[in-house]
Amino acid sequence: MATVATLSNGKTKIVCATFLTPGGWIETVLQRTTEPLRTPGVDGTRLRIPRSDFKEFEAATLIGATDWNDAIKQREACHDLIGKAIGIMIIGGGRTANYINVLVHDATAVAIPGPIVGATSAAMHVSCAWRFQLTQGEAEKTP
Repeated sequence: MATVATLSNGKTKIVCATFLTPGGWIETVLQRTTEPLRTPGVDGTRLRIPRSDFKEFEAATLIGATDWNDAIKQREACHDLIGKAIGIMIIGGGRTANYINVLVHDATAVAIPGPIVGATSAAMHVSCAWRFQLTQGEAEKTP
């Protein structure tokens, strides 16, 4: 789903011209992790639920840059967010969603010459593939 997003952690703020996720809006349903418990000499299996987590999700972003140096700074800013909790504000399809405490598992960013298609102000852009995980649900919804 194509949207516009802002990723920030207080020190770093990245404004993405596009924020694409394979499944559309981010799924905010907790997934339970179960472990089988077996007792020797006893028939049957019990299940233990040690925790509930949100599923990891992937996203692809395009970030505009004014020149090559700005593109390199944007790329480094993406990589600096790995391992940190950030906030993501997504705007698209007549809806705004704010997610707080999103853990960045991975970011692979590449600076690319040329503007984002349809954008006239950026001479360069950065393409970044992300792997995120929510640590709590959506903060606010605007229909």
